[in-house]
Amino acid sequence: MSKLNMLLVFILTGCATASGIQPAEKSVSKFDTAMIYKGQENIVGSNDNNDREYRIFHQGATGATPSSAIRHSAEKRADEFCNRENKKMKAIRERTSVPPHIFGNWPRIEIIFICVEKDESNEYDEDKKYNNLLKLKKLLDQGVISEQEFNQEKTKILK
Repeated sequence: MSKLNMLLVFILTGCATASGIQPAEKSVSKFDTAMIYKGQENIVGSNDNNDREYRIFHQGATGATPSSAIRHSAEKRADEFCNRENKKMKAIRERTSVPPHIFGNWPRIEIIFICVEKDESNEYDEDKKYNNLLKLKKLLDQGVISEQEFNQEKTKILK
């Protein structure tokens, strides 16, 4: 691998950020400490049993990093965290960056989640599908994604 290729790989991957998983009440949102790009917060679930909430944050290395990849990575780590207790991750709130992803406003996501018993999560899975479809439609309406991308992602969500 040439020095130029190694430099490109370092630049594209070296600046990505992934926080540790921390109790939400003992941690601070990285969006709250941002000077300019505060992101958009969405309520995606509820914590009816007042379970302990956790926070995870992921950010892309560049504006070219797909938001879906950032989301997948954060959700996967949260799922693995809950699986260690033989539970499943349930998102409560999330905060995402708002395009355009330029000038340091790289794709990022922060998820506040709880760990629930696996049988309780079936209802949540249906809510998650519905919420993901709503978000996807919003991206289509804003012109962020094409009709073809919308249909591809919709098919994935509904499987």
